[in-house]
Amino acid sequence: MLNLLYCFDQNYNLQSSISILSFLDNVEEKVNICILHDDPDTFDIKIFQNHHMLNKLNIVRFEKDPEQIYPILKTIIFQSLRTLGYI
Repeated sequence: MLNLLYCFDQNYNLQSSISILSFLDNVEEKVNICILHDDPDTFDIKIFQNHHMLNKLNIVRFEKDPEQIYPILKTIIFQSLRTLGYI
């Protein structure tokens, strides 16, 4: 299982959707995707939310305050390492 982390704002919604869909269309194993976004309500996930290669999708509001973002990244990294069997 692959784990991907995307981080972008609403100016890159279209480009990111195309990237995610292209990745899912060309991967050979299921994928977990986490998206850090400044305004998640502007990002439309309909195009790929039911893709057969998407295992899990998390969208987290990106807070520019480092005190809030570091725990999120720490959790994502920890979950990825545990999934891969490193912990």
